[in-house]
Amino acid sequence: MRLYLTLIITAMTTAVLYAPQPLLPVFAADFGAGKSSTALLVSLTLAPLAVAPLLYGYVVELLSPVRIIRISILILALSEAVFAFCWSFPVLLAVRVVQGFTIPAILTSLMTNISVQTPANRLQRIMDLYIAATITGGVLGRLSAGIFSSYLVLW
Repeated sequence: MRLYLTLIITAMTTAVLYAPQPLLPVFAADFGAGKSSTALLVSLTLAPLAVAPLLYGYVVELLSPVRIIRISILILALSEAVFAFCWSFPVLLAVRVVQGFTIPAILTSLMTNISVQTPANRLQRIMDLYIAATITGGVLGRLSAGIFSSYLVLW
């Protein structure tokens, strides 16, 4: 997988992780949920991120990292579509749990793919770019969601 595509996938995946954060008050108002309940939209996605990479490390050894990336991106895209048109708060929470297990599959497979395909003399530099892409994605996710929610009418 080419470097620029890897960095874009990394940034976009991380953006999905953090995008709901500035929208929590909107979700609370739309679904009539409390602040602690809406905070679960972020927490339920971050929790699997702590454990799932340990499990996915074994899965990546059995299957191709590129194949896992493709399948996981499809699952993440479908879950984003469901999230965008969600009709109830419990379904919204369930979607975020699915995303919580999908996001580490993508990120773990991307790192594995980088480490396998990058020559040793360039690995440090490429991993630096990967880390920068995760940070950039987090900022872009929060920023874009905040801007869109402020300037677009939510129907």
